Amino acid sequence: RLPGCPAQLRELTVSFLADQGYCARYGSNSANVLDTITYILLLTNQVYENQLGVRALLQSAVINLDGSQPFSVAGPNYGPTTPGVRNTCVGVRDYEQGVTEDTISARVYPDSTYPGS
Repeated sequence: RLPGCPAQLRELTVSFLADQGYCARYGSNSANVLDTITYILLLTNQVYENQLGVRALLQSAVINLDGSQPFSVAGPNYGPTTPGVRNTCVGVRDYEQGVTEDTISARVYPDSTYPGS
């Protein structure tokens, strides 16, 4: 472990939200998408367990295979306008569509007003 990291392994629970675009790219069904999420955690844990003494455990995963669920249930759920082609920055689209701080838990900044830019 890196100096200063605890000797005892600590566990951190994480949740994932796979939107329609992610599902279109990485899996045609929930099992395939969950496999990719599990693989991401496996790779993450290979580094963080040894270096920092932290293991990430999957607490929950919201998998949006299509755009049928409302925002209140599914959270952000973006699919590419053209299959196989990535859209422009989703944050910019949110800002243009007038999504407010009250609607989502993270604030969307135009590039010129982002703190620290």
